[in-house]
Amino acid sequence: AYYKNGQVKYTPIDCVIVRSHVQMKCSAVAGIGFGYQWTVFSNDQSSHASLDTLDYAKPVITKIVNDTNVITTHGTDTIVLGGTNFGHYRNIYYEANYSNAKLHYSVLCRVIKLHTALICQTKPGIGKNLKWVVKIGGLISEPSEKEIRYRKPVVVKVQFVLFKSIPTPFLIVGMHFGPVGTNVDATFGEERKKCVGGIDFCYNELSVQITGKCVVIKNDIEINCT
Repeated sequence: AYYKNGQVKYTPIDCVIVRSHVQMKCSAVAGIGFGYQWTVFSNDQSSHASLDTLDYAKPVITKIVNDTNVITTHGTDTIVLGGTNFGHYRNIYYEANYSNAKLHYSVLCRVIKLHTALICQTKPGIGKNLKWVVKIGGLISEPSEKEIRYRKPVVVKVQFVLFKSIPTPFLIVGMHFGPVGTNVDATFGEERKKCVGGIDFCYNELSVQITGKCVVIKNDIEINCT
C-alpha cells in the first residue's frame, strides 16, 4: 500500500489485514502535506485511489528560541522557531513570513531539529508586533503568539537649512531607520516640560513642531525630510 497526493508519495509500514477482505491497518511514516489518497496492492493488482484522504497535522509555532525578540533593521538576523509538525526534511527550505497589520516580510526557513525547530533569516525592515507564520507541505500555521520587533530608531543629530526662519528641509542622522525608501514620520522641535494640575502631571512636549515628509536615503543611518 501507499498514499500519494499527486506530488509526494509515502509507503507506510506494518500493513496487516485485521478483518478478512474488508479492512487493513497500516502505520503511517513521517511526512508533511495533505490530500493523500490510498492505493492498496494485492496479488499483483492495485486498487483505485481512495476517495477519503489523509492529512498530516498543520505546523504549530510555540516559541521563539532566541534570547531576544529584537532584530536589527538591516536584516540577516537568525531566528529559531520552536514548535511541532515541522517535518523531517533538513535540505528543503519552507516559506514563512512575519507580519503585522501593515507590514509583511517573506523569508525562507529550514528544519534544524526534526519536526520541532526551524531556522530562518530576517530581512531589512522596520516595525513591531510582528508574528510568525510558516507554510510546510502546503499547510499553514496559525500566527505565533510570540512576536518580534525591529530595533527602535535612534536620532544622533539633525541638520537643517533655514528658509524664512523655518528649518526645512532637514536631514536626520542616526541608527535603525530601516532600508532606503522607507517612509518615515518625523517631528522636529525644541523639547520642553509642560505641567498640568501640578508637578505630578508633567510631560515633555515639542515647543515648535515641524513635521516633514521623510524618507530613508541611506540604509539605517540617514533620513531626508522636506
